[in-house]
Amino acid sequence: MMGLVTITVHDLREFTHDKHRTVDDRPFGGGEGMVLKPEPLFVFGDTAVVPREDRVAGRVKQSVILLSAQDSDSIKLPRRSLAALDRIVLICGRYEGVDERVADFLADRELSIWRLRPEWRRNAAAVILEAVTSCCRVARK
Repeated sequence: MMGLVTITVHDLREFTHDKHRTVDDRPFGGGEGMVLKPEPLFVFGDTAVVPREDRVAGRVKQSVILLSAQDSDSIKLPRRSLAALDRIVLICGRYEGVDERVADFLADRELSIWRLRPEWRRNAAAVILEAVTSCCRVARK
């Protein structure tokens, strides 16, 4: 069973260019809280993932998923289709959100587990990881 899944965590501060390695900012146009800035995410994307166009067109079996805190009508995780991919990048953070440009130009899908159990919301990446890897284990047996 070893080697089915490799998990790598990236520190977005490694992809900043300012003195303070800033990854968050106030929302454009005002509002409460902080949002993840798009610049570090785009620098990461340029170095670590294939272009969005290739992912959307299905030329590669990869996906960049923006984990959303927005409420969603869908509560079903596409775990089987995600388990069939060669690579999944999850963008998540403990912020009010992520700059909308990330959804428009980097991520190829958004997932929300908002309607699932409330205690899972803070750990959305772990919930998705568990759901997808459980499919991998079942498929490989």
